[in-house]
Amino acid sequence: MFGNLYKRLASFLKPTRVFSAKPQRVTPTAKPIGTVTHYYDAPKVAVVRFKKDMNLGKRVRFFGATTDFIEELSSFQHNHKQLKRAPRAKLIGVKVRSRVRSGDGVYEA
Repeated sequence: MFGNLYKRLASFLKPTRVFSAKPQRVTPTAKPIGTVTHYYDAPKVAVVRFKKDMNLGKRVRFFGATTDFIEELSSFQHNHKQLKRAPRAKLIGVKVRSRVRSGDGVYEA
């Protein structure tokens, strides 16, 4: 008598849906090739200090605490002048499609 009642109660306490774990982001293993120093929201421009020379058309990954996306470098500016090649150790404005934050790393994709 009580065994059947126990089975019915146990069936109500079982979860009906199994929740899967949130997929983990894969952190880059390579060293960063640059760092985001500023971000301007209205024009969606990130100011990046590269550690090596970069050319237009290169695919890079922006990675940080809340940022993770890959983008092709389509526009460089330094002191309001368009560049085809970004020299290292200079502050370069890069057009991005998503928000980035100060301190985010820039990696080769």
